[in-house]
Amino acid sequence: GDSEAFSNICGAEPSVQEAYITNELLELAFSMMTERQRAVVTMYYLDGMGVQEIAAVYGISHQAVSVTLSDVKKKFQKNRKLFE
Repeated sequence: GDSEAFSNICGAEPSVQEAYITNELLELAFSMMTERQRAVVTMYYLDGMGVQEIAAVYGISHQAVSVTLSDVKKKFQKNRKLFE
């Protein structure tokens, strides 16, 4: 579900609080991402696509996809207090 995806993005174990994530928090999270980050995160966490598949869709290297996912995780860890 959405709370599981959010937990994965944040790189944290799910908590009771995260289990009740709202659409507002998801919107805030997505508003902090670039268009490509939103697309990659959606394909990876919500659609369950692999890094290689996403790379093929975008015509970029799998390393670029991995860096994009890593950048998103760092961004959310840095801004974690916004989501607590």
